[in-house]
Amino acid sequence: MKLHGKGKSSFDLIDKHRLSGLLRVEKGLTFLDLGCGRGEYTMHVAELANGDGTFYAMDLWDEGIEELKAAAENMGLASLRGIVGDITGTLPLNSGEIDMCLMSTVLHDIVKEKPSMLEEVKRVLKPGARLVVIEFRKIQGPPGPPLEVRMSPEEVKEMVSAYGFRLASSGEIGDYNYLMEFTLRD
Repeated sequence: MKLHGKGKSSFDLIDKHRLSGLLRVEKGLTFLDLGCGRGEYTMHVAELANGDGTFYAMDLWDEGIEELKAAAENMGLASLRGIVGDITGTLPLNSGEIDMCLMSTVLHDIVKEKPSMLEEVKRVLKPGARLVVIEFRKIQGPPGPPLEVRMSPEEVKEMVSAYGFRLASSGEIGDYNYLMEFTLRD
């Protein structure tokens, strides 16, 4: 798979307080950040959980994963696992292992290449787990990707719902981004 936004992150564009409220992070969480880059979101979630949990972060960009591992070591966060790998392939995790999976500003890239990767996301989620998608609003940028590859909340909902997920909540998390939380349909 091609590296699209290597080194770029929406984390500096969002309202962290609003994000924290929407994520509702609990201690003991098993978290997966797909397409994590340098792992700013992973580190934020780990901080919200006071380091109590297991935090997986996966990206093809090996330099980003190395930066994340160094940051986790500096914080004394031994429960963070940085994984260099293709998020559209088989994930190196057990079935039913993850409480929350985050895909921040990566779904718009994957939709054209391999949307079926959401089947693999389903495999690693526990019953009742959450899939959280953050995307750029469908407005002309910068910042963010070109308008023609951005996805509206309706497009995200349609795509993700096709893989057995239902929308649980959504909200704006800044001037440029929105968050949608999905759970598996019963």
